Amino acid sequence: MLRRDFDPELSRTFLRNKRKVAATHLFPGPGDRTRAFVELDRATPPKAGFDMPAPGGVGYGVFYRPDFKEDFLQGTALYWEIVFPAAAGGNVSGYLYLTACNRAARGVEALIAYKGQSGPAFYVYDWARPAQPEEMRWFGPLPSEQFAEYVHESTANGHPCATLPMTNMTYEAAPDQWVNQVWLLRRSTNSWESVYSFTYPAGREHQHHAWPGSWGPIVEGFQSRYEGTAVMGSLNALVRNGENSAWRPWVPISPDLSDIREDDLGFIRTILDPNSSWIVNS
Repeated sequence: MLRRDFDPELSRTFLRNKRKVAATHLFPGPGDRTRAFVELDRATPPKAGFDMPAPGGVGYGVFYRPDFKEDFLQGTALYWEIVFPAAAGGNVSGYLYLTACNRAARGVEALIAYKGQSGPAFYVYDWARPAQPEEMRWFGPLPSEQFAEYVHESTANGHPCATLPMTNMTYEAAPDQWVNQVWLLRRSTNSWESVYSFTYPAGREHQHHAWPGSWGPIVEGFQSRYEGTAVMGSLNALVRNGENSAWRPWVPISPDLSDIREDDLGFIRTILDPNSSWIVNS
């Protein structure tokens, strides 16, 4: 299971960029943007310097359509294969994330983070945990020798690539009790293993009508422009609902369930199966 090795710089960069994305997001209703900022303010440490303009945004990725984001009752789960390089490459000098949510407002983000040209690091950020102190929501990184056990080989648009198959789920375990879990697929046994789990009190209403959970697989950038980056992205992204104490079949994240967002950060996309499989570089 993941342990906590808190990185304040990673956390504050993460939250600062979330404010940038929220500020430019097309919200479905009045007051939604304000509520998003309130949630982010709760997680922001005092004197974090967030009054300064933040470069970056969404390099490429999918956001769930509002009706689909709310279309679950007792659970929601996301499966995707993160396409990731050994190093981000190009002119990446700060953080770069490959991340996603499963639609639940109090779910988790399970992500691969790069800092400059360092190798990939796997983290979990749990929106259900207390917002302060800020380290409470962070778990990881997964030690590199353990991370390697979950890395698979695949191809994307004819190019060999490393992938991290992942299932990120949030479900109702009992009345007013929910569970967040992250599962990774061990390569040697082809079996799923839980690397993170958290049980917490919440009603069904707490998993809906909030900005967290709105994005599926995205490349989240923190620079105004990227050049020469390696291939990265998402393959075979699927979602499913929990209803009547059972899981419904998986369905692809398709264009009728999600919208593409790209903030002109220099990424060039290759569409393999919109919107569930795509790769980008710059």
